Amino acid sequence: MSPTKPPKFLRRIGFTDRERVILKALAMYRSVNSTARVLHLKPATIRSTVFRIRLRYDHAALFIEEYHKWKKEMRRGKYL
Repeated sequence: MSPTKPPKFLRRIGFTDRERVILKALAMYRSVNSTARVLHLKPATIRSTVFRIRLRYDHAALFIEEYHKWKKEMRRGKYL
């Protein structure tokens, strides 16, 4: 059996610095257009960033849901 290669890039869990800035600005200015103007970005950039955050959240929620399902299948948390 050959060892598997480690991934070239491993995504850090959590928000990126840019996402944090955009989320803070959205919380402060309350609209995509105002946030885009203040950060000197296009409104589409703000929308796509929030969309990607929601996608990652959905994937994480599905993973957690499936993890708990498999944990119930295992005997007394022997493996999970």
